[in-house]
Amino acid sequence: MPPDHALLLSTVLVFLGLLGMLVRRSLLAVLMSLHVMIGGIVLALVAYTGRGEPGASAASFAAIVSIVAILELAVGVALVVAFFRNRGSTAIERAGLLRW
Repeated sequence: MPPDHALLLSTVLVFLGLLGMLVRRSLLAVLMSLHVMIGGIVLALVAYTGRGEPGASAASFAAIVSIVAILELAVGVALVVAFFRNRGSTAIERAGLLRW
């Protein structure tokens, strides 16, 4: 895949993730949209660093960012489960009830 196509695809992924974050009302859907955005950013970074001299730096950087994104997703899902157990819903409107 040419780098220009990968950059275009990554832009589409970031905007789809942003649209999902703005439209969805469920915390889990917002978290999934955030993960789609991170995937688009990783794809853009790999495509951009792949334009230069060949090496494993782009692949290793993508692996590190992907591992951090998976850890972020695990923490986010744990928070959503705790929120659901506490409030009985994953609607974002109920998140305002978490104030003191």
